[in-house]
Amino acid sequence: MILAVVLLVAMLMVGTVGMATATAFRHGNIRVQVSHGGGGDNINLVVPAALAEAIVALAPLGMIRDEIPLDEIEPYLPAIQGLGREIRNLPDAVYVEVTSPHETVRIEKRDGRFIIDVKDSTETVHISVPVTTVNRVVRKIQDLV
Repeated sequence: MILAVVLLVAMLMVGTVGMATATAFRHGNIRVQVSHGGGGDNINLVVPAALAEAIVALAPLGMIRDEIPLDEIEPYLPAIQGLGREIRNLPDAVYVEVTSPHETVRIEKRDGRFIIDVKDSTETVHISVPVTTVNRVVRKIQDLV
């Protein structure tokens, strides 16, 4: 009897870890890299997108309303709603590219991810977020109104 209970607990643990791993791979990850050329600290942070999506999904709307200036966002809500519907259908492309003598900013969609790169003379910032995560965040913003 004890052996059966131990085997059942072991199977449940393996199944839970397997499902968590499958979910993490399915949702991808969010990557943030910051490199300082002047000898400062470098940051390389990788967070499972499923964790970020769970935080957004579980965040109370009232708390989010307190943090987001809805009166400033309201004029853009039709565009945000359109983006929420069409975000997955956007083709892979560079959507913003600004180059100046001192810095470069580039925002693109590639292989199911939004990629933001910012470079200046002293540091480089690279952010990569799955499109599905962006879509879920946009839907959460839509729920605020």
